[in-house]
Amino acid sequence: MGSLDWKSLAYSLRELRSDRSTAMIMSRLTRPTLPKTVETIQAMQPTAQPITAALRNWKLVFWVVVIVLAPILALSLIEIMLGASGVLALPSWMRSLGIVSEEQGRLFLLALVTIFLTIAVSVYGIVAVFEIISAEPRRRPRKRQQ
Repeated sequence: MGSLDWKSLAYSLRELRSDRSTAMIMSRLTRPTLPKTVETIQAMQPTAQPITAALRNWKLVFWVVVIVLAPILALSLIEIMLGASGVLALPSWMRSLGIVSEEQGRLFLLALVTIFLTIAVSVYGIVAVFEIISAEPRRRPRKRQQ
């Protein structure tokens, strides 16, 4: 009679138990879990509206105008500030070395802040326009009361 190898028997039982646990977990994962009561949900399809409906939105028109006018106004303001300060009248070698008066330096910093604010407003406006356009088709049409 052959002797029983307890070590290999224990290993086989552990493998069998591990395989059984894996099979139970996998069977539970693939089993669909339905609610006890199934209700019919009526999905309302959003109707695609033309771009003219989006253009009627006053927020969209406002932000498009801001995006167009902000750089124009900022550049005009910067040109006025640089012209009034006299920086443009200085020789180019003095400007390149940064030899300017205190008032000219302050106006230059103000022009720099104006540029940064213009960039910030333009980026925010572009993001707002995209949000308005992407949210437009999801609007539900109002039901008319009879």
